[in-house]
Amino acid sequence: MRLFAESRGYTVTTNFNQYIKGQGSNPNLGFTFSDFTTEIDAGRPVLIQVSGHTMLGYGYNTEGSIIYLRNTWDYNAHTMTWGGTYSAMQHYGVTVLELVPPTPPALISDFDVSDMEDSQATMSWTNPSDTDLAQVLVTRKTDSYPSDHTDGTTVYDDTSPTPGASINTVNTPLTNGITYYYAVFSRNTDNLWNDTVQPGSNADTAIPRTGLTTYYHDFDLGLDTDDCAGGNVSILEVQTGDPVLIGSYEAEFNYNGSILNVLDVRLKPPFDTGSSDIDNPAGLTQFNGTATAGAPAPVDLAFLPMRLVGCALDQCQGTLNLTSIVDVDGNPLGISPPEIGYSFQRGDARADGIVNVADTLFIAQYLVGLRDLGDGLDKVHAVNAASVKHDNGCDEIDIADVLFIAQHLVGIRDCYFEMVP
Repeated sequence: MRLFAESRGYTVTTNFNQYIKGQGSNPNLGFTFSDFTTEIDAGRPVLIQVSGHTMLGYGYNTEGSIIYLRNTWDYNAHTMTWGGTYSAMQHYGVTVLELVPPTPPALISDFDVSDMEDSQATMSWTNPSDTDLAQVLVTRKTDSYPSDHTDGTTVYDDTSPTPGASINTVNTPLTNGITYYYAVFSRNTDNLWNDTVQPGSNADTAIPRTGLTTYYHDFDLGLDTDDCAGGNVSILEVQTGDPVLIGSYEAEFNYNGSILNVLDVRLKPPFDTGSSDIDNPAGLTQFNGTATAGAPAPVDLAFLPMRLVGCALDQCQGTLNLTSIVDVDGNPLGISPPEIGYSFQRGDARADGIVNVADTLFIAQYLVGLRDLGDGLDKVHAVNAASVKHDNGCDEIDIADVLFIAQHLVGIRDCYFEMVP
């Protein structure tokens, strides 16, 4: 029997023949009715041996020690009393064959359902690689995840799936603004379902919308409320879909740390929590913020006080990337453009690539209200102008910056705006 079972692809862990109690040489030893019920309760049928014949025992009734069995003579169910006779054939033994329990297909671990598509959601995953894969099914609900493959509305059903295949399919029509809960299940040829539901692996949600809301982010060089020079990160909304509240964001600023330093990251309300990692030697500042109650656009995200530490001849690029933005429900939103960059040069207030007398004039005109801060040859570059003279805490634009540039131009100060000995 063991060899037959193994020839059919099963793994046998235990097999033995045994007299039942009272039929062997020792009347006190042998397989009992209690042993039989234990095997049946574990889902393991037992071969019933009677004189000259073998039958399959599959159930029992404790009243009267009755066992249910099938013989090889017909298709009917039969009964007999444990240890009694069947058609005058004495019950004398059993054959026990314990197999490794069959297992369902592997859990699908990369199930993803898209958000913010108009009246639909795109589902993608990779089928289990099990060679005995027989069916893949996706169901959905609107109040909670499906509990198993029979729960919810069936939106995908493949009864001839390809093991290991990548699947991409669209579920439509959906109602915009409603949260849909999806789960994907699989079955093998033994009719065993993997009914595990694990969000992040084989379960996901989708919220269809009338269109994707794309946000343009901005990075303006200027002064904070305390006149510190730096860059202000903000979001400007371009409405191409349903209005949403911004929940959180992640951003990074890349630069040459030997020329430019970031002094701090100041979150702007309503972004009430966040963190930052300023690594000036590496020229990278990463930061994030969360608005617990959500924030409508346009909105300021953070202000980065900056200081130029290089020579007046040194130039560098600083690039701001908003790497992630999600709404209050955690759904990703569109971001454009991918990055915003500026050129920095200490003392070059006019941002024309050279430090000269025009820079002193621009700063002086700004100080008396005749010129604005901003980007362009007609504006004053706030960080270039404020970083000439380093102030305590952060750099501000004042008449000292004009004086330092003038002294540098006549050779009294070097390119780092230090006095020449």
